[in-house]
Amino acid sequence: MKFNLLKIPKLKKVKTIGQEARGLTFRRKKKARALLFEFDKPVNLKLHSLFVGFSFFAVWLDKDDKVIQKKVVRPWRLSVGPKRAFTKLVEVPINHFYRREIEHLLKLD
Repeated sequence: MKFNLLKIPKLKKVKTIGQEARGLTFRRKKKARALLFEFDKPVNLKLHSLFVGFSFFAVWLDKDDKVIQKKVVRPWRLSVGPKRAFTKLVEVPINHFYRREIEHLLKLD
């Protein structure tokens, strides 16, 4: 299924290595905004939720914006990732601001 990135309000594209490494770490749940990580070629990286005090939704996409995998990531997880390579990762905080987007993500197959 294709995923429409334009439907996520205030989606912030991560542009630097420092932003990439930080992700949602040390952010407050109420003020956290969705993040988009884009890679030039397919990668098979893992993410963590150490020092992230709230759950968030991770959606891994291929180059055509098709969903590879989606998962609710709980706080303090050491290693989370999809089973195959991806070119985009979207992290959507589970907070009141993104309530509708989370409901939509939960319905995706």
